[in-house]
Amino acid sequence: MIDNDRLVLKCFGRVLLDSGFDVVSTEQGLLVIDIYKKEHLYISIIVTDLKLKDISTKEMISRIREIDDNVKVIITSGSFHEYLDESMIPKIYHIFFKNPSIIISSSIR
Repeated sequence: MIDNDRLVLKCFGRVLLDSGFDVVSTEQGLLVIDIYKKEHLYISIIVTDLKLKDISTKEMISRIREIDDNVKVIITSGSFHEYLDESMIPKIYHIFFKNPSIIISSSIR
């Protein structure tokens, strides 16, 4: 799970842990790429903020998809129109949660 906001990481991470998931959380998209290279067989889904500090979300997902093109990605953000390149939705993003509504761009594989 990747987010710029530590409170979001803590709260959403707790919800996932309480739901029975193992969670790795960080504020760094580049670290996620390194973790995914080593642990991709054990990672079933990536939850990320749309706006990251150290790498664009689009670039991070593209690099992860070079390792596993079938990885499932959930993107969360409150700044949908500010950062999202809508032309990329069908190619990269599976589900985008816009606070408070949900936009489903394509089915999860």
